[in-house]
Amino acid sequence: MQQLFFFYAFITDLFRPANSAAIASFSTPENRTRSVSLVRLAINLGFSVGPAIGGFVAFYFGYKWLFIIDSFTSFAAAGILFFFLPRIKTDSNKGNNMVLNNRNSSAYKDYHYLIFIFFVALYAICFFQIFASLPQYFNKICLYNEDTIGLLLALNGVLIVLIELPLVSWLEKKKMNYNNIILGALFLPVSFGILLISGGNLAGAVLFIVSITFAEMMAMPFMMNFSISRPPFERQGQYSALYSMAYGIANIAAPSIGLGIAGKWGFDQMFLFFGLLGLIAASGFYLLQLKK
Repeated sequence: MQQLFFFYAFITDLFRPANSAAIASFSTPENRTRSVSLVRLAINLGFSVGPAIGGFVAFYFGYKWLFIIDSFTSFAAAGILFFFLPRIKTDSNKGNNMVLNNRNSSAYKDYHYLIFIFFVALYAICFFQIFASLPQYFNKICLYNEDTIGLLLALNGVLIVLIELPLVSWLEKKKMNYNNIILGALFLPVSFGILLISGGNLAGAVLFIVSITFAEMMAMPFMMNFSISRPPFERQGQYSALYSMAYGIANIAAPSIGLGIAGKWGFDQMFLFFGLLGLIAASGFYLLQLKK
């Protein structure tokens, strides 16, 4: 079973760099961030609708049909992409691969980008607490039931679906991508500060979800835009893979760090720690902006 999960995760993550490269290929610098937001909109719609459909199928038809339907939709998505996604004729897919003479074109020699990826990972570790440790806090400390916790987490997806694309369209016109990333990172300490002073109040929990959703909407589309806009065509996959790795590392580290701190010192100390880490991430992005 562990091998099966590993294979599933491996195949799933193969999609991410290719998806990022596709966004870069099929968009222009003027609409690239909106393109990222549109993809994120589709993902959040899937996260919102998928569990409800999955629960319905599993309850009424059994898990066997859940896996069958999931396989069918995956093949359908692959077929739609294969038949309807236009082929872009480039030197690479014509068989005339361009050899890069500049050694520094490698993502691993782009030190500005590597530092950027480090701060993306710090940002993501803070953000992923919404799924890693906050449900435990809401349940054990705030004594919310599963329905309330589910509604709180669903609010994140609803806000993204309703607000992110118009918000990003407006922000994109300002042409201050790094400033948006910095502001998004600054929403992280604000979010954890709300939890710290609210003392488990439901209104505070709602404000936390709203605040950390703005941290997501302000930063993530522009971080991904930076990732796919920086490299030459030949290095798109390499840069996108590093960007995906930042989130992969954060997914692994977030539960261990968050619940580890909460288990040893309590949730208030956990909120202080991630508030400080969010400030470090925002400061890092600010310093990178000065040196870009």
